Amino acid sequence: MGQADAIKLLPLLFHENLPMLPGYVDKQTPCGIPNFSPSALQKKIAKSVSRSFQWRGRAYRQYQIAGLYLMGSTGTLAQSLRSDLDLWVCLNEALDEKAFNKLRQKADLISLWMAEKGIELNCYLVFEQQFKRQSKKSIGSDSCGNTQNFLLLDEFYRTAIWLSGRMPLWWLIPPDEDYTEYSLRLLNHKHLSKLDWLDFGNVDAIPAEEHFSAALWQLYKALESPYKSALKLLMLEIYARHFPRAGLLSEDYKRRIYEDISELENLDPYLMVLNHAEAFLLDQPQRLEFMRRAF
Repeated sequence: MGQADAIKLLPLLFHENLPMLPGYVDKQTPCGIPNFSPSALQKKIAKSVSRSFQWRGRAYRQYQIAGLYLMGSTGTLAQSLRSDLDLWVCLNEALDEKAFNKLRQKADLISLWMAEKGIELNCYLVFEQQFKRQSKKSIGSDSCGNTQNFLLLDEFYRTAIWLSGRMPLWWLIPPDEDYTEYSLRLLNHKHLSKLDWLDFGNVDAIPAEEHFSAALWQLYKALESPYKSALKLLMLEIYARHFPRAGLLSEDYKRRIYEDISELENLDPYLMVLNHAEAFLLDQPQRLEFMRRAF
């Protein structure tokens, strides 16, 4: 089995809870993704993992996993042979501690199985309401504690790749509309069902405390990845110059989609970072040259 096949199997591994498949903890482990049915290829890959696997579609009383998304550099100009995969395992509501720990174990076992295929997979359990409530909980080591929710959500909206489950409501709200008012109108007038969408909320602006926390975190991360941290610090500087106005890349990305811009070079989120940074540093040639080298 190749790495591509292993990645294709991820939705099935989180949807099912079977002893013959990677990720099995016990019968009470949360599983199930809404609107998911494996393709013929996914069934074939699962068969190559376990000959005893048989797909038996069944109705779940509840779907405990709302959706799966890869986010970050995957599928972009910035992806390399050594890039890891960041997977958001999205949940509609918080699980009790026992269920959460079992799902965490399931995700860890799947990550170990992926590591055997030469893939570094980082799974993050993300609750739908944690951004809207400005949650004080960290979702992982890369989130730098409790004050980078909006920066993380900005990155998610411009880099996320949908694998299965519910899609972000954010994409249905036009760029110039009031997010709360427009989303309530869609829901209250029954234009869509809330059960079909994930609503992480909008990113209006990055709070001042997030700029400070993220800058400190990137200084620490620079010990391992100085060029990557230099680029992220530059983007923080650009965002800070726009404060308190937004000027966020996620909003620019959405605007391009709504304007029907479809050329790949205009939609690669990391190429957007480069172009954004170049425009900002036009009158600072030394920093511009360093930024290009870092990129």
